[in-house]
Amino acid sequence: MGGAGKVLELAQAAHDAGDDRWAATLLDHLVFAEPANERAKELLARVYEQLGYQAESAPWRDVYLTGALELRSGGQGSAADPRRALGLLRSTPVERFLDSMTVRIDGPAADGKRFKFNFVFTDVGETHVLELGNGVLHHRQAEPAADADATVRLTRDLLLRLGIGDVGLKELVMSDELQVDGSRLKLLSFLSLLDRPDGRFAIVTP
Repeated sequence: MGGAGKVLELAQAAHDAGDDRWAATLLDHLVFAEPANERAKELLARVYEQLGYQAESAPWRDVYLTGALELRSGGQGSAADPRRALGLLRSTPVERFLDSMTVRIDGPAADGKRFKFNFVFTDVGETHVLELGNGVLHHRQAEPAADADATVRLTRDLLLRLGIGDVGLKELVMSDELQVDGSRLKLLSFLSLLDRPDGRFAIVTP
């Protein structure tokens, strides 16, 4: 398009003409190409402010104004604390918790590792088979697999406490709260492949 200066010129002209959606498109590309370009970030912040002020939808307004704040002040992180949603989490089906585990697997660290576990939830009467291979975790509700590395008996509440960080991984695996028929070390190795979510991600900057 002729370089950063030309993109800024085109974006400024679009902004002055009230075409802020086109200005945002231009500046978004420029900010990702040159994250240290303060002129581009400041102009994009002003464009997002205008889009936010014009938005009829409250969520859209919030997104635009949050983007403008990030461009000027850096990432804001997240104040979300899973402990504040305990009531909701306690009513969440087991399979949803296991779904969240599948996206938290550290793929490179899991490369070449193979595990299979039976998770028997004694309080809800469900058994799920978890299998890790090729860096991907799959789960299904089924009868216990005979070739599993271990069969783990626990409650949904214990899984919830592990998920929100109320109990340490090693302490849990080695404690009597968890009944494990098979290799506890393999179970610990598997659970250690789970990344903890980080809410401090950027929204509009690379």
